Amino acid sequence: MKIKICAICLIVTLAASLLPVMAADQTMTLLFEDVTATDTTTLAGESKIKVSIDGVSGSVSQLQCILDFAGDLNYKSITCLANTEGELPRVFNLLPNAAEANATGKLNISMINLDGMALSGQTDLFILTFAGDVGDEVTLSLDNLNTTYCMLGDSVAGEKIYPAETKEITAAASESANESITAAVKVTLDRVTDFTAVDESGEYAASDLALTLTAENHPNYRFYTILNNTPVSKGGHRDTTVSIPTFLVEDTLIADTYTVTLSGTGYVTYEESGVSFADTLEITNEAFIPGDVDGNGAVTQEDYDLCLAATEDSALATDATDFNRDGKTDQFDLAVFGDDFSPSTDVPGVCQNLSGNSDSDSITLTWDAPASSGSSEITGYIIRYGTDEDALSESVRVNDADTTTVTLSGLKASTRYYISITAVNEAGEGPATTVIDIVTDSEGGSGNGGNGSNGSSSGGNNSSGGGNTWSPGSGSNGGTGTDDNQADDSTGFTDLAGYDWAKDAIVSLNEQGIIQGISETEFAPGSPIKRGDFILLLTRMLSISDPFTENFSDVPADSYYYNAIGSARAAGIAQGSGDTFMPDNSITRQDLIVLAYRAFLKLGYIEETTDLTALEQFSDRDDIAAYAQVGMASMVEKGIIQGSDGGVNPLGNATRAEVAVMCARLLALMAS
Repeated sequence: MKIKICAICLIVTLAASLLPVMAADQTMTLLFEDVTATDTTTLAGESKIKVSIDGVSGSVSQLQCILDFAGDLNYKSITCLANTEGELPRVFNLLPNAAEANATGKLNISMINLDGMALSGQTDLFILTFAGDVGDEVTLSLDNLNTTYCMLGDSVAGEKIYPAETKEITAAASESANESITAAVKVTLDRVTDFTAVDESGEYAASDLALTLTAENHPNYRFYTILNNTPVSKGGHRDTTVSIPTFLVEDTLIADTYTVTLSGTGYVTYEESGVSFADTLEITNEAFIPGDVDGNGAVTQEDYDLCLAATEDSALATDATDFNRDGKTDQFDLAVFGDDFSPSTDVPGVCQNLSGNSDSDSITLTWDAPASSGSSEITGYIIRYGTDEDALSESVRVNDADTTTVTLSGLKASTRYYISITAVNEAGEGPATTVIDIVTDSEGGSGNGGNGSNGSSSGGNNSSGGGNTWSPGSGSNGGTGTDDNQADDSTGFTDLAGYDWAKDAIVSLNEQGIIQGISETEFAPGSPIKRGDFILLLTRMLSISDPFTENFSDVPADSYYYNAIGSARAAGIAQGSGDTFMPDNSITRQDLIVLAYRAFLKLGYIEETTDLTALEQFSDRDDIAAYAQVGMASMVEKGIIQGSDGGVNPLGNATRAEVAVMCARLLALMAS
């Protein structure tokens, strides 16, 4: 069961604040900069102040910044520039409650990163936006040197580094006339009874429901606020004129379409893109669903059972079972599930008998399907695993209900892995199994050729079969490698001599866990790649898992690439020759390029061109088959294909080195 992240962060903050101040050989410098005139998203009546840090080098697990502000402008929002990437609960930003900030003139900001933020030199932390009338001013200051600090190292027992001097800056509201819109959101918790009473004591109680509006065409422009229970009449969000818990948020933002996200502990996160705010966006509990106690994105029988147990034993209550935020779990919280709640008839039940056997670099898992498939047939499984029991950061998706054996490969030797699995049907994901732990063998054990998740959070197809695990690609045409028995310093491979043109790609992808050697010391850069293996890696890298009812006649149902080829066929990527695909044949460069082109075209990473003049630069252009010309030309224009010695060698077999080069270019295209 997940604990409320906000509570974790507060505990960390409190624990850290109780530690003795430790001497440091570094001094933190806090920098204020008025960016009102230079920020392209500034609206009339707004001022923007950027806060940065300098003088701290190393891994910072926590940064606490307490600032005062005064003047005629009110605090509006914050845009975080640092500590924005990562998976909860490893990364968390505790940001100001606007109603409380404007009542007290104080901004409390904490950035917690349990994996550590690597700081060196000046780092921009966030931009604060204040709003009011044109020409009005706000003064931002740091006058307490003992409450603002960086925690170097461990988030609790690390070393605190404090600023050396106080700071102050005054900024005036802009006269800028950038086009703006009024963004209005109404949140109605129509399934939640007796939500936290409005706090009349001046504490400006927060609901722990976070609303984020992210501009889709202005990078880093976000409006963030925590819905508070302060009445609208007092500058808060709570509509006290109605009995149903209702929150109203309205503000002036840069003209754009927005992705709207509403999240909170114990709720299924709501997200909608392309919101123009032509009208007030209304969100109810039909879309923002209470009851997700375990935080897996669905309301299941297990969630109901956990909430019921918490109503009977207060020791089992958590913030995730307190949907109405009144500090306890009772009949009002249980009521969100409804009188006829029966989620077990919707999503599948719990998988049974999860177990596994390990090798030095892999774990083979087996399990039994749930006793109940729910309201529809099981369509597959999701395996989550990692080296931290509380953060199963890797995942593999199995798109076949009959597959109950999977090998996770590319693992570290002598390492304990924690693993859980869920079943999936059309209604969603069922409850997870109890987490098991398995330790991989020490180096020197015999490995197998199963498939891993490649370190992604949306893995591809899996099997219990063998075969090399490669990532897709093609590219410049290289020579034949010779083994000089000198290992590359980064990979340990001894056979990369003569492949300098591909070494950087091989090293980079190997370090990311995307591409592997055929042994600890051999990469086999000149070996060809099979058609089935290429489709397997292409679908995995792009998370292609289209449902299918038929496959090519020469793809065995028990083959490790069966699901990948079937999904690629359904998606229109793998077309084969008639009813055959020849998965064990080596793949030609033109076929590899065409398959990658179709996949990237389907997902919008590349545009089709009917102009074939890009192929005229190649001396062997007449060897390119008619069906491959458009794909080849499109990939040349994107810089994915560059050729070598004036040719592109379309009929030659693609090698593993060429696969690495093309894979690196495709990944760069996806990130651009």
